[in-house]
Amino acid sequence: GESIAFSGHGRSEKQSVYIVDFTNPKVHLISDPKEDALCPAWSANGTYVIYSRFVVDHGKLHCMLCRASAPQYASKDIVEFDHPVIPLGTSKDEQQIIVSVVEDVGVTGVSVVEVKTGIVHKFLLNQSNYGQPTWNAATDTLAFIDARGKDPYSYDIFIAKLRGIARQLTSI
Repeated sequence: GESIAFSGHGRSEKQSVYIVDFTNPKVHLISDPKEDALCPAWSANGTYVIYSRFVVDHGKLHCMLCRASAPQYASKDIVEFDHPVIPLGTSKDEQQIIVSVVEDVGVTGVSVVEVKTGIVHKFLLNQSNYGQPTWNAATDTLAFIDARGKDPYSYDIFIAKLRGIARQLTSI
């Protein structure tokens, strides 16, 4: 059916991930309400939802990439990151998850997670900072902005295919 996934505050002060099926407008909680979870994204064919789960343990932030499969949406951790991670989507065949990784203040990386193994690798080896990354599962293409120098109003827009190289589209 047609569904929407979203995050919001429930009865606790924590962010949680929910799904609403349009044919039966009941809200289903799919994340643990005792932990912060947010940024849900559907897989390319809508068979599962991916989201981030954040836990602070002994003062250290742990960010888990989670997967919840239809129809029960039982959640499963895929891989842990040392930095906040935002799922962007999946490859067309749903075998890879593309994530934006906040590596440092002002530095955003993009990585690919293999669904079956949890192995993580960089999206592009020669790219270190992706501004406003956007994923298109229909074409397995990432679009992103790369700032030029120190001028915040001077940047280039690039696209890159999964397992490909970046190609500059514009120079603004």
